Amino acid sequence: MAGLINKLSIAASVAVGIGAIGTAPALAGSLTDPQVNGTHLTYDADDTNTFLTDNTAQNWQKALLGGGNIELGGNTTHAGTADFQNATTLTGLLNGQEITFSSLTEDDWNSDLDGNGQSLKWDWFDAAWNNLDSGLKAVSPTPNKAFAFFGWGMKGGFQRFSDPNIASVSQDENGYINFALAGHLNHETGLKMSEVVKVEYGGKTDYFYAFGQGEDSGLVDRADGVSHSALYSFGFQPEVSVPEPSTMLGLMAVGGLLAASKKRKANKENAEV
Repeated sequence: MAGLINKLSIAASVAVGIGAIGTAPALAGSLTDPQVNGTHLTYDADDTNTFLTDNTAQNWQKALLGGGNIELGGNTTHAGTADFQNATTLTGLLNGQEITFSSLTEDDWNSDLDGNGQSLKWDWFDAAWNNLDSGLKAVSPTPNKAFAFFGWGMKGGFQRFSDPNIASVSQDENGYINFALAGHLNHETGLKMSEVVKVEYGGKTDYFYAFGQGEDSGLVDRADGVSHSALYSFGFQPEVSVPEPSTMLGLMAVGGLLAASKKRKANKENAEV
């Protein structure tokens, strides 16, 4: 299991309707109606290997249910690096509500996501540097050497962590959303890190990544013999929508009007008898 899971969030206001009151728990289920837009690779799987297959809706669904994965931003021309200007998205439904997973762009890495005055690239690097499970200090004893080791510019190390492989997406009976990224179990550099994925759901945008050893997937990419050997698991509980006080007052007023109307109707009927 990964040693540290990180999540950066950007909250967005969400309109709350009458239907949000008394909402029943979500039913357990996997992602349905998957749609992928942008450069990507789709991997199927057998008992021991993952392997490339055609980019079709049927194969996307199968990949997310059968041990394969969808590499957002992945391509065979420049393996290991995402399209850094245009995000690739995987969108689907969980119990009727849309969720979107996305590769990262240069703008994402340069954004001050949580308002702390520091961009995602520095938040992420600081977290990796200060976490022993990431393996970063083992291969590069100082931050400057870490930059030199990777040749890090925006199109160096950051770009290589921008094409996440979505392996599964589901929601349990309590509404908790789970998903997994395929990665490397024992990377040749000694690094133990997941890639970074952007998730949009319920009016919020979150960025997820993890450091530490992933779980053994029992699979390897047939082409290189090492990729997709680990799984990094993530999850989050969507926030429960609560009506604003003004909305509650409005609903109470509507309820009062309905009650008054029924009372007047009953009084009128009684008077006519």
